[in-house]
Amino acid sequence: MTTLLENTPPVQEIIPQRFQRKRAKGWRKPDNTANVTHPGKYGNPFDWQIYGKAEAVRLHREWLHSAPEGQAILAAARRELIGKNLMCYCAPDGPCHADNLLAALRGES
Repeated sequence: MTTLLENTPPVQEIIPQRFQRKRAKGWRKPDNTANVTHPGKYGNPFDWQIYGKAEAVRLHREWLHSAPEGQAILAAARRELIGKNLMCYCAPDGPCHADNLLAALRGES
């Protein structure tokens, strides 16, 4: 006997991704996307203008996993951001703290 689930094609897994937030007239945030820009709850507390982008992202990753405040943010992200795309002003091909959040939500370090 064949069940309904056996005849159903596999569901393609949707992997959350990072989008670049824009200020252009008419631009709209993609569906299922959360804003993680500074000065919001999930913004990077390390200013890229002081540390440089790569270093600010590295410090953010370290902070998420070691500082009590970062761990609290990570716990909240696991409740509120799981399965969502993330949006920041960083260029798509450059370093961004949103990638740290996405990696942590996927269970990567």
